[in-house]
Order: sequence, then C-alpha cells, then structure tokens
Amino acid sequence: MRARPQPHPSLRGNGRRPGFTLVELLTVIAIIAVLAGLLFPVMASVRKNTEKSKCSTQMMSIVQGLKMYKDDWRVYPDALYGVSYAGGPVEPRLYPKYVKDEGTFICPSLPAQLKSQSTLVNPTNKAAGGPASSREAAPRTMSFPPWDSYDFQYVPKDPLGPPELRYNLKWTTGGLGLGDSPRQLIYRDPPETTVVTWCLYHADFDGAGVPKKGSMAQVLFLSGRVQQIPVDQLKAWSGTDGPWTVNPKP
Repeated sequence: MRARPQPHPSLRGNGRRPGFTLVELLTVIAIIAVLAGLLFPVMASVRKNTEKSKCSTQMMSIVQGLKMYKDDWRVYPDALYGVSYAGGPVEPRLYPKYVKDEGTFICPSLPAQLKSQSTLVNPTNKAAGGPASSREAAPRTMSFPPWDSYDFQYVPKDPLGPPELRYNLKWTTGGLGLGDSPRQLIYRDPPETTVVTWCLYHADFDGAGVPKKGSMAQVLFLSGRVQQIPVDQLKAWSGTDGPWTVNPKP
C-alpha cells in the first residue's frame, strides 16, 4: 500500500506558509533603494545623451534646409524657423517648405517653462548691443516663437531671463573692432566653417551663470557638421565677440 505523503513542516499547524520577517522585508527594501540609487544617475545620463544626439540630428536637418533655401533664393534667410516683424504674424522661412517637421526647431532639452509660452520673444543681438532687427534700410524689431531653439535661446541658468540671438546673417558691427569676417551668412559663398547656430541647452552652468568646467556647447557649421566645443570658448557668450570666431577642427 502506498504511503501517504506528509505535509511540509512549514505547513503544519495552521496550514499556511509564514510571511516575510521584518528583517527580510527591510533587507529587500534596502537592496531596492541601493539599486535605484545606482540606476537613476545612469538613466539620467542616458536621457541627456539621447537628447543631445537628437539635437545634433535636428541641427543637420536645419542646415540642409538652409542650403535648399539658398539654392532657391540665392541668399540665406533672415531667420531659420520664421520671423515676426514689429509684432506681426510669423512669416515662414525654412518651415514648412524646406524643413517639414516643426518639432525640428525645438531642442529636446528645451526648458519646461518655455513649452507653455505663446508670447513672441525679442532676443538681443549682443554684437549689435540691442534687440535683433532686420538688415533692411529701416530696421524692424524681429520676434520669434518662445520655443524656437536655434534662432535664439535663453541663458540656461535663467529660462525666462534675457534671450540671446543664435542665428544671424551678419554679426560684425561698428564699434567692436571686429573687422569684416568672411565667415558670415550675409555673403554669397561663405566658407563651410561658418557658424550657423549653436545650442547651450545641454550645457551645465552654476548658479551664477558661469559654465562648469568641461561643459560643452553644440555648434552647427555650414558644412552640416555639429561640433562639441567648450562653452567658455564661445566668444559670443562674453558679449565682446561673435560666433564666427569659434575655432572649428580642420
């Protein structure tokens, strides 16, 4: 006759398995906390690098559209996405004919405060010492949508502070002793090393607005190349020079 199986010792008595002890539960929680502490910085770094890579891809799309615009009109546009003169409606430039996706002009690291903004922005042309304006005989103030990340940007330490121009046809102006650099988009055939725009939304700054050591900006050249350049080498950040003086690699 077959022997009847005996119940496991842990099931004797009330017939139920005992639960976790408090020590075991605290140990599991501690392990999860340690793993989370290790993974969160890694995930944040991965997200940051992904956004930077996407920003580079968007910049390359913009310069392709810029060259198509130049082929059609024989000059470069006065703005990348579009521009409003004296508070009027935004007039299209590269979007939508030359760059189809409006999101291409929005940096993935755009500060959250700007995503809900709708008021047009008048950035400052630091080289000229005043608001951005057209190069027509009678200059008119130029305005841009607040999320337009490549025509202008805010200082990273203050997302709603003074906005600064990033794209401009002619940076050199009287009074700064800059000369007349050929690396400007106002000319018919500027060299491929001409700076188109640059992005600081991926750079790190301290509370005083000083770039942290090793902090990099993404600089787009007319060749379509995006180069990582230390922020402190961008002369335009100091307000005493223009972005065409950025020293690109050969």
